Amino acid sequence: MHKIIAATLVALFAVAASAQDGKVELRYKFQKGEKFPLKVGYSMGVKLDKVPEAFQGVLSDEPMNLKFEGTLDVEVKEVGEDGKAVLEGTWKTMRAKGAVMVNDVDFTYDADKKPEAKPKKAEEDPGLQGFLDLEDQFRKMSQQTLRLRVDVRGQVTPEGVGAKGMGEMSTMLFSINGLMGPLPKNAVGLGDAWKEEMKMEMPGLAGAVDLRVKSDNTWESTETVGGRPCAVIKSKLSVGGEGKSEQEGENAFKIKMKTQGEGEGRTSFCAKDGYPAKVTSNLKVKLSATVPNPGGGDDMDIKATLKIEQAIEINKK
Repeated sequence: MHKIIAATLVALFAVAASAQDGKVELRYKFQKGEKFPLKVGYSMGVKLDKVPEAFQGVLSDEPMNLKFEGTLDVEVKEVGEDGKAVLEGTWKTMRAKGAVMVNDVDFTYDADKKPEAKPKKAEEDPGLQGFLDLEDQFRKMSQQTLRLRVDVRGQVTPEGVGAKGMGEMSTMLFSINGLMGPLPKNAVGLGDAWKEEMKMEMPGLAGAVDLRVKSDNTWESTETVGGRPCAVIKSKLSVGGEGKSEQEGENAFKIKMKTQGEGEGRTSFCAKDGYPAKVTSNLKVKLSATVPNPGGGDDMDIKATLKIEQAIEINKK
């Protein structure tokens, strides 16, 4: 009994000390049964310095250029004792446009309108197969319920059928904290800084290549969003720099890649209510890769620039 009282007093003193020094634990606080819209924006582009001879006439110097935006109607289905929540979302709208390799993407979905018929070209063009047929993957994803498991620091694990539709892209599309990484482990206050690191897979390469994004985060200021006070977190992002981005181990594509890049992020996190009202991130990375020549002969050296932009918005009433 004495131990319980002592532990309670220690906890109370810790809370009091935290309040006095202006520091708070930035944590997600979802409530079971609450509903809200979640807006997602994502764009990715890859521009080659030079198209390899083996692909000239087949690929352009910009083989990937995709923009995506959508809105999910989200409901909190479960909240565990540890604060982990299970969110279920159905797509209200979805829009994807651009090109991936040799395939154009132009897909629109609106839950209030009759679904568009599947274009004939997607059935007739033998080049539209597997993960390259993104229109078909978006079409399937729009009809599926998406389940996201979110812990108190904002780390997201997509679950179920709805998460499998976009493969490795799902990690980038549904990272609620953007490229900032998880929220800090310890209590922080205005002016405090912390570091994080996250891993994401290069889209279209079936997990063969990872990007390790380091973030230097600072609680820079405060602002009001939707009538709620929010901490404004600024992030400086970096990739590579120490050769850690060169991949080893299992790599079905036998790709050797080095990366070097930087970017920035901005997060408006409503600490009292426990959710991010707005998140934006952008990243620009120089890629240097050596890949096997599909026609045989010497390996090909490829240099390119990758650009990624993300935006997340949660509107709680």
